[in-house]
Amino acid sequence: MKLNTKIVIGILLIIFICCQEDKKTQTQITENEGYAYLVGNEPFTRMVIQVNDSTVYTLISEKDIRNFQNKHVKITGFIINNETQQYPVFKVKEIRVTK
Repeated sequence: MKLNTKIVIGILLIIFICCQEDKKTQTQITENEGYAYLVGNEPFTRMVIQVNDSTVYTLISEKDIRNFQNKHVKITGFIINNETQQYPVFKVKEIRVTK
C-alpha cells in the first residue's frame, strides 16, 4: 500500500514538473517584421525570419508558411526558449505580407 502511494505521488510530481516547464518555454505574444526565407538542405529545410541585421528566428507554425518565403512579412506569436536549435524559435500564430 505504501509503495503504490509513493508511485502515485512520484507520477503526479513528474506531471507537475513537466507542466511547469511548458509554461516557461513560451513568453508573451510579440510581433516581429522582417524578411522570411528558407534555410538548410532537403530534407532538413526550415523557414526563418531575419528581423534586423543580427536577429534570426526559426519559424514554426501549424499552417504551411512556405508560400511566404522570400517576402517581407509581419508575424505575431510566441518566442520559445529552445537551446537545441541554431536560432531562437518563433511559434507563428499569424503571418502576413507587408511589402
